[in-house]
Amino acid sequence: MRKSILILSVIGIYIILLTISIPIFADDYSLTTEKTDKNIGAMLNDPNLTPEMIEILKQEALMKDKKMEEREKDYISIKGDPDGAEYYSISVTNYKQETTYWCGPASVRQSLSFHKAVSGSSVALPSQSTIAQLAGTSSSGSTTTGLRTAINNYASTYGFEDNKYVVANVLDSSNPSYVFETRIKNDLRYATNAPIILVDTVHLSYYEGKSVRHYVTVSGYLYDKNSGEKELHLVDPHYKDKYRGYHWEPLENVFNAVKKADEDGTNYVMLY
Repeated sequence: MRKSILILSVIGIYIILLTISIPIFADDYSLTTEKTDKNIGAMLNDPNLTPEMIEILKQEALMKDKKMEEREKDYISIKGDPDGAEYYSISVTNYKQETTYWCGPASVRQSLSFHKAVSGSSVALPSQSTIAQLAGTSSSGSTTTGLRTAINNYASTYGFEDNKYVVANVLDSSNPSYVFETRIKNDLRYATNAPIILVDTVHLSYYEGKSVRHYVTVSGYLYDKNSGEKELHLVDPHYKDKYRGYHWEPLENVFNAVKKADEDGTNYVMLY
């Protein structure tokens, strides 16, 4: 009888141990969350959007796009169509995201590093934790509107009050690829902003087919007019060194990555 009770007790303890949840650390991400939730780090949909808010954000983007179009026309009329290559680059520091879902806050910090350097401000960059709080980032990830709030909070600190960031999509325009390229190119050509984009990494070559919704900063644009090739320089804050760092990627790949993110949810795909 005692032997039976002992066996049952051991079985009971084993069952209890099986039901206890085991903590998941960042290094275990590829074995767990990554396989079941590709939206980690960037929300699929923005739960805070209202019709009124959408209209305000739309008008902000339209105003900035109109200004960019005027700049583009002026540039072409003055410079013509230069032979050889177009190359624009800004200095952006790469920061490793401190949690599996802080690619948004890390990308904001990367962009702020550009503004801090340009402004010459002595104010230290905010931590990823502070940015995450300002953006309302949770374990479900970030919204691009939240990142907009966070980055523009430092407009006066780092001297970009006249070029605050706006959010936008690409598929709601008549020529999505042109609009995407023009927004990125203008920000970099005039060194006004360090654009952040939301991508589905399946289209980025260095992710080798892995599909995750993810924020990265753009720091460079190259158009080789002899070969016709166009590339963007991405600053990736991924917590894994395999993906983190600086990457030149074909513009077409990056656009397709942004387009896929736009197709899949309501979370805005550009912060520029």
